[in-house]
Amino acid sequence: MRGEYKVPGGKLVRAETDVVDGRLANVHVSGDFFLEPDSALEGINAALTGLPAEAGADALAHAVGRALGGSVAMIGFDPAAVAIAVRRAVGEATGWEDHTFDLIPPVVLDPVMHMALDEVLPVGFSTLRVVLREPGSGSLQQEVTAVTWELTVPGVVDVEGAVERVLGATTLPLERERKGERRIDDVRPAIQTLAVAGEDTVVADVATVGRGLRPAELAAVAFPGADVTALRALRTHQWIEHDGHRRDVMALPVAMPAPLVGA
Repeated sequence: MRGEYKVPGGKLVRAETDVVDGRLANVHVSGDFFLEPDSALEGINAALTGLPAEAGADALAHAVGRALGGSVAMIGFDPAAVAIAVRRAVGEATGWEDHTFDLIPPVVLDPVMHMALDEVLPVGFSTLRVVLREPGSGSLQQEVTAVTWELTVPGVVDVEGAVERVLGATTLPLERERKGERRIDDVRPAIQTLAVAGEDTVVADVATVGRGLRPAELAAVAFPGADVTALRALRTHQWIEHDGHRRDVMALPVAMPAPLVGA
């Protein structure tokens, strides 16, 4: 398992690890950062080895910081960056629903700010719009109950038949990995709506409460045998429900081309 984290204004941190009996094993941290003395890197690896695979970022960062003490110089990164890379390696920070976002006020941003935001987003993502988060309101992680995805899988046939099959199914078993363990989940309850949007494109509302359904996973159950590495996914809406009414968190002002997410 491997995860990476680019520190804003800093260096790249990589973490490679195995999970054995629910704990981190064979941990190896690397990157283009600087560490003085170099031997402290072994201390980082040792501090992480044996920790629970589901340990939170704070616990991982605390373990690293405690092992290094105050005599080690970390240049271009810090214990928190190591913790994020490890979390990504074990699949604990792979989806938007795993994160909490504070959104900046709705102002016309300077092009330099747009470039700065794009720089810290994952490859394939761009900043399209920002809105104000009201003081005291919950985070998106807590508030969003569903998202709308537009999925395009080049080369698929009989999209209408696939949609009918999915909507008509009572169960849709899917094998997937979580916290180092593979299991079979019924993902049908997560698919709220599914409709044809083109010869190789569908639009779906997917629930985010509980364990979410990723775009590639939805494509896998909708189009068995299709090459999901060519999947193009565009998330067009995030939905919040209050008193039985659903509203969009932040709709896109114009249609945008879907980023390539599977290659």
